[in-house]
Amino acid sequence: MTESKYGKYVVSTPSVYKLAHGVESTKITGRTPSHIYLDKDILPESDKHVAMMRFTEVPHPNPFIEAHAHPYDEILLFIGSNPSDLTDLGAEIDVTLGDEEETHTITTTTALYLPKGLRHVLKHRSVKRPHTLVAISMSGEYR
Repeated sequence: MTESKYGKYVVSTPSVYKLAHGVESTKITGRTPSHIYLDKDILPESDKHVAMMRFTEVPHPNPFIEAHAHPYDEILLFIGSNPSDLTDLGAEIDVTLGDEEETHTITTTTALYLPKGLRHVLKHRSVKRPHTLVAISMSGEYR
C-alpha cells in the first residue's frame, strides 16, 4: 500500500490496553478491554488519548477502576445502543466526583467533563442493554 499524506490520521485498527491503573484489562468481566484509537504510540504527534470500551453487563470488579484523578482534562462519553432512542443509555451508572464524593446517577447518553485533578469513579448499578464508554484525554498518554 502506498503511503498517503493524511492516511496516518485515519485510525481503524486500535491497540488494546493490557493494564490500566494497575488493573489487568482482560481480568474485568462484563466489558471489552479498552481499545485505544489515538495516543502517542499510534500517532507520535498526538496530544490526545482516545479509548473506547463496550459494557454488556455490570462489570466485575465494580468499580472496575478505583477512584483516581488525572493530571489533564478528560471527557467521558456514555453512549447507549437503543436504535430508536439515542438518549436511552440502557444502564444506570453512579458517577462519584471530588473529595466530597458527590454522586450523580446517569441513565441517559451523557457527556462528562472532568477537569484535571478531579477525583472520579464509576460504579454500574445495572445494565439492560450494551452501552459504550469513550474516554477522551487531553494528553497523548493515559496516566
